Amino acid sequence: MARLDSGLITEADLTALDEDGAIIVRNVFDRDWVERTRRASAAAVERQLAGMEAAGRPRPAEPAFHNVLYMHLDDPEFRVIALQSPAALLARDLMQTDKVVLYADHLLVKEPGAQTRTPWHQDLPYWPVRGRQITSLWIALDPVTRDSGALEYVRGSHRWGKMYQPQNFDGSGGYGDFEPLPDIEGERERYDILQWDLEPGDVIVHDVGVLHGAGANARQDRSRRALSLRYVGDDARWHADGARNVPSGVRVADLRDGDPLDKDGAHMVAPLPPLVAA
Repeated sequence: MARLDSGLITEADLTALDEDGAIIVRNVFDRDWVERTRRASAAAVERQLAGMEAAGRPRPAEPAFHNVLYMHLDDPEFRVIALQSPAALLARDLMQTDKVVLYADHLLVKEPGAQTRTPWHQDLPYWPVRGRQITSLWIALDPVTRDSGALEYVRGSHRWGKMYQPQNFDGSGGYGDFEPLPDIEGERERYDILQWDLEPGDVIVHDVGVLHGAGANARQDRSRRALSLRYVGDDARWHADGARNVPSGVRVADLRDGDPLDKDGAHMVAPLPPLVAA
């Protein structure tokens, strides 16, 4: 029997995640956590834009898709959100692990009218980590519908046994020595595609091998803000071949292939309450 301490999911949810590759968990963040994350997110985007200006690059003239990663390295607010919110306890239930290690955070903001698609991709080829206990939580900070850029998933694609070429989120193509990505968007009728409408505080959980993507934000009346938190558990290990996407603030030099990610404090561990006996 699975240990489920968060009260947010059931064993049926774990079965659906294993079979489909993605599930929806409603009301994970209450209003206070949503508002706290929105404030932290607005500050993170502003810091990124100010950094661009300082480097001589103008702010976007058109509605933009902002990607901000690894904010917890410098921002204590994101450390609290990632390590002390209900997300960390949910991650422990999902991974069935004793220890929850924060690998990364990723803020994804599509402003009203932003035309950039999120390309179809798997998460794992981007990351310098391998293992069974890895999970990704996508936390909605706005109402999300298909016309505002809802995530879509190819049901069961995590079971295909394939690793596909990572895609640059700016639309400039793929990279790396992986299998070419199938043309999912051009052949949608061939696939069983999952999509949920979300309210602020809802969370999509997905397997790091499932194919997923999202459309543009065609809404002119609201942003599509989301925070993705990536956690690993007891069996996850560092895999240096994927380290090209890791910023200098992560202590890559301290980790070797096969090391647990929290070795010598290289990645932070969530301070969770003791496990409830099964």
